[in-house]
Amino acid sequence: MGEVLELARLTRDELAALGLETTIVLPIGATEQHGGHLPLGVDTLVAEAVARAAASAAAAEEAAPLVLAPPLAYGRSDHHFGFPGVLSLRSETLAAVLRDLVRSLPESGLSRLFVLNGHGGNDSILRTALADAADAYPVVVGGASYWTIAWNALRAAGADDVGPLPGHAGGFETSLMLALAEELVHLDRRAGPEPRAATEDPASRIVFARQGAVLRVGGTSDDARHAAAAAGRRLFDVIVEQVAAAIADFQRRAA
Repeated sequence: MGEVLELARLTRDELAALGLETTIVLPIGATEQHGGHLPLGVDTLVAEAVARAAASAAAAEEAAPLVLAPPLAYGRSDHHFGFPGVLSLRSETLAAVLRDLVRSLPESGLSRLFVLNGHGGNDSILRTALADAADAYPVVVGGASYWTIAWNALRAAGADDVGPLPGHAGGFETSLMLALAEELVHLDRRAGPEPRAATEDPASRIVFARQGAVLRVGGTSDDARHAAAAAGRRLFDVIVEQVAAAIADFQRRAA
């Protein structure tokens, strides 16, 4: 794997020396409840881990430099209100934050941003905000949720065997956390509804929302009974491979 530079550790001169074709990779997540068995920072922790590993893999294949930005640890999480530890941005606030970050690129001598999302509540906002910002500023932007990028590969790798994809604090996320930070997982505290029989493709899913829906199901999408570290490591590798390919493709198209 190639070297990935960290934006927070670079000086202004070091960043300037990398040039206009530098791609900034920004992980975004959330700070919200993930049942009684997972920490509040799951979405951010996973997004950052995937972004770091995928950027390293992409850097090994591409000549243009990649720089990992500090993660944005807050997202649209109002639907988790009623549980402790939810720090949420309103939809319009998150959209404004993303647009402002894009607006900052040309002011800093940069022009490329790839955003990797780890929280379902951010997904549609991210897409709209990036499209709007690209219309307004001389930049090339892209990104998506990591499970969207890796969707077909994850299904082929048996992600449905551990729980619905991506779920919330269910078998899928719990498996990833067992692989990435097992010490933060408390399987004896897991609970949730029965896993659904099949995973729905997000491209075909009709929006259905109801106030308090997350509270009604206890804050998790499914009981993480099938979660396992081995499955998490295997699925994480699949995600990284797919996201690395997406970043490399972004860089080629941005050139």
